[in-house]
Amino acid sequence: MKVFVLSQEGKPLMPTTPRRARVWLKAKRARLVRQEPFTIRLRFATKAHVQATKVGVDTGSKDVGIAAIANGEVVFQAEVHLRDDITEKLTQRRQFRRNRRARKTRYREARYDNRRRPDGWLPPSLHSKAEATVKAVRFMASFLPVGRVTVEVGRFDTQRMQNPDIAHLEYQQGELQGYFLREYVLAKWQRTCAYCEAREVPLELEHIVPRSRGGSNRASNLTLACHACNRRKGQQTAAEFGFPDVQAKARVPLKDAAHVSSLKSRVVQDLQAVFGESQVSITYGYETTYKRLQVLDLPKSHTNDAVAIACEISEVVKPLKMVIRSAV
Repeated sequence: MKVFVLSQEGKPLMPTTPRRARVWLKAKRARLVRQEPFTIRLRFATKAHVQATKVGVDTGSKDVGIAAIANGEVVFQAEVHLRDDITEKLTQRRQFRRNRRARKTRYREARYDNRRRPDGWLPPSLHSKAEATVKAVRFMASFLPVGRVTVEVGRFDTQRMQNPDIAHLEYQQGELQGYFLREYVLAKWQRTCAYCEAREVPLELEHIVPRSRGGSNRASNLTLACHACNRRKGQQTAAEFGFPDVQAKARVPLKDAAHVSSLKSRVVQDLQAVFGESQVSITYGYETTYKRLQVLDLPKSHTNDAVAIACEISEVVKPLKMVIRSAV
């Protein structure tokens, strides 16, 4: 684990080794600023030249993973647990307010129609999670020189699913093609077999209308099936197999993606306001999954996903054994 260093003026420098930090602290050439993560501040002038740190942010509804890579190695990993009690707190506040008004007999005008929501308004629960995510990245930037921030905004690009030629055709027809489509189908069918509703079992991509009978590889013709159901179905269509509703469900777009993207879009906008538009980029989950499995060979976790997000497509790094966990 690296020790984070601040300059004499309080600006973040490149991390150093624990041994060098002990020498500085013992010689009174530095002082302790923070215990976790362990950060020191120098008492002597030094050069301000630093290497840009790449930051990966794995956004989520309950947990957020953050990782930073500098000089080809992971220097920071953290997992932030987001609050999920905002809705309950607002309900309690509303009940208290109504009781207070009922105790006072003085007439008060109705206030149900005199409020307007500003542009970009988010529900308080999503607003809290977006603010907490940005706060965690800004906290990391207080002791690391952040150069580029990459945020995962979704498992897939729904617009590119409908129009593959929109941009970056190599993502559709290159090495990432299988991961791109599989992530979409897994999310759409909620990782459940469409025929027996089995979960927590290996699932296969299954053609509703078989390829041998003119079926395509479009997302609207794909579903999930366990190996047993896929084998029993054989060359039948879903309707012939006894599940005519599967075809209709496959054609319905993934609606809840808009709800999730609204939160993540706010995170990207707020980070661009802090670090600049040119320093913040977005990525998608199918790219993260490909890099985590095929390049880094790491198990699934928020912090490992954040490491994969921060990496380039062929960059190999080793994650830290120590992960900082906190709640906001």
